[in-house]
Amino acid sequence: MYTNSEIQAAFDIYCKRTDAVRDILKLAPLNANDINKIVHSGERFMVIEHICQMGMAGIYEDEIRICTELLLQQNPEKPINSDFTEEFASMPLEVERKPFFMVAYSERIFDYVIGHTKLERQLPKARMLSTDKGTLFYLAREEDINRAFHSIDIF
Repeated sequence: MYTNSEIQAAFDIYCKRTDAVRDILKLAPLNANDINKIVHSGERFMVIEHICQMGMAGIYEDEIRICTELLLQQNPEKPINSDFTEEFASMPLEVERKPFFMVAYSERIFDYVIGHTKLERQLPKARMLSTDKGTLFYLAREEDINRAFHSIDIF
């Protein structure tokens, strides 16, 4: 199926996108608003990372890092065109118990999350939502962060 080097190459591509978003979000007052996790969810990947902010810097630690290529390597019985979008969108909603910031890297992810959560508040550049289990979180699209988060005034 996929070799370890192919999986690493896929992660390198996905991480270029998540790193760019993280570089912007590190300027937002996440920890000051009790947010210690950033969830990056796309149609082909999901990365959940812990963030500890210190001034203009931050320490990031991956908690979960999965992608389609890795799942197909671990499940060779699955067809090569398997779609894991729902898993990448739903997993954080099911497992996270503390506030987090979620970035949707596709419209399908964004629509899934909106359709499976409750809107608590519409913010200028993000939405505050709650999961079925009552966990509050913020949701924004990748392009909204990359284009509109110049002031990082999301709260």
